[in-house]
Amino acid sequence: MTILARSAAYAAALSLLTASAHAADLKKISIGLSSSSIAVAGPKLAKELGLFEKHGLEVTITSMETSTTATAGLISGSLNYVAGGPTDVIYANARGQNLVALCALYRGFSGVTVLSKATVEKLGVSPTAPVVDRAKALNGLLLASPSATSNFTMGPKLLTEAYGTKIRFTYMGQDAMSAALQSGAIQGYTASAPFYTQNVMKGDAVVWLNGPNGDYSTGAAALPANGSALFSTRTFVEANRDTSKRTCAVFDDLAKAFKERPDDVRSAMRRVFSNVDPATIDTVFKTDSPAFATKPLTKEDMAHEIAYIKASGVDLDASKIDPASLVIEP
Repeated sequence: MTILARSAAYAAALSLLTASAHAADLKKISIGLSSSSIAVAGPKLAKELGLFEKHGLEVTITSMETSTTATAGLISGSLNYVAGGPTDVIYANARGQNLVALCALYRGFSGVTVLSKATVEKLGVSPTAPVVDRAKALNGLLLASPSATSNFTMGPKLLTEAYGTKIRFTYMGQDAMSAALQSGAIQGYTASAPFYTQNVMKGDAVVWLNGPNGDYSTGAAALPANGSALFSTRTFVEANRDTSKRTCAVFDDLAKAFKERPDDVRSAMRRVFSNVDPATIDTVFKTDSPAFATKPLTKEDMAHEIAYIKASGVDLDASKIDPASLVIEP
């Protein structure tokens, strides 16, 4: 072996050893996602951008598809953290499970209500009409949402009831809504990106009410303060303060990346949602980016979420829940 060849082999071996040592130094964590939507895509985007490694973490991300499954994984100990709705923390505590929210991941309401093109033609109301007219037009329509306690049920319910109208709901996963609309089983649905974009891009559906654009903030309807948050069990956070602090720092950096490295984030979004065409990703990036400019979670946020649940009519005894007990600073 020549000197040059030996040098190259030595350099390669040293590089491999360095990489192995670096990997061994990383703290392993697991995060479950309550859905595959943009509102809980923060962990996947952060992983694509290398932000977990920056903070000495090696993350395993699992899409659980429903908040119930994700929360069950957390309680069983198979997950360290969950990215899901802050309302999930409230429901769990009402059932005696001591979950706590650490940091906000997506602020505001990510839901977009779409109607089938055939339904819109029958309504005789323009998709660009004032929100009050579009809300009233939903009276009696059959719309799909993920579950009875989902923000995507409560938001439309509160908005339409504020104007004296009532929606009929049926429940299914966001990934099943597109096919249900095409088959005529439902007249519309509320979902977040990228799910609602499928029918819209095909020309099967029309955007009727756009949460990220502020349609759901019109009128008397209450809205969740945060579309998603990172939460865990109090026991895990108290035993892993440093790890939890570093994990939240990842999402602080992600919020900065949206402002300082928009092209990198857009590219990461295209990789995460590889089945969505680039033009649609560009639209989603434009409408949803402001929601990633998160602020620290507060007890006031959680008090707002409790009021939001109560206003929606969900049967929940939250009288014994102290909003301050629902948040924790790592």
